[in-house]
Amino acid sequence: MYKEPWLLWPLLSLPFLYLLGMGMTNSLGADPAKELVHSTGEFALWLLMLVMLARPLQQWFKRRELMSIRRALGVASFIYLVMHVCLYVAMYLGFSMAALLEDLIKRPYIIVGSLAFLLSLMMALTSNTYAVRTLGRKWQKLHRSIYAMVVLVCIH
Repeated sequence: MYKEPWLLWPLLSLPFLYLLGMGMTNSLGADPAKELVHSTGEFALWLLMLVMLARPLQQWFKRRELMSIRRALGVASFIYLVMHVCLYVAMYLGFSMAALLEDLIKRPYIIVGSLAFLLSLMMALTSNTYAVRTLGRKWQKLHRSIYAMVVLVCIH
């Protein structure tokens, strides 16, 4: 069985380290909260695009390794998505449920993003070998919802 290259996770952590460095040097611009929320969301989207590209590239180049790193790319995308959501909830909403409800009413794109997050959460929770074996064909159906999720993310 193919194992992930040892350099994969350090590479996937580079955007986080970049943002951390920008924050430590006070280089996030006039609105650091906006920069952090948007950047983590964009990193999650870029990694999601790499997940989507894995199969076509694997078929084109005939390299099975590309499919093997897809899970790591998906997990990393989910980690950046969780950072995106947590930063939004902390920095924009101040952990207030009332502010969240107000935002959901005022900004419909937050509802769309929330739906994408829920789909992503279901996929992340089932992105392990045990879930693949246990769910069988249902696992494949669930993970095909990535196409709907990508559309929702792009709308968001």
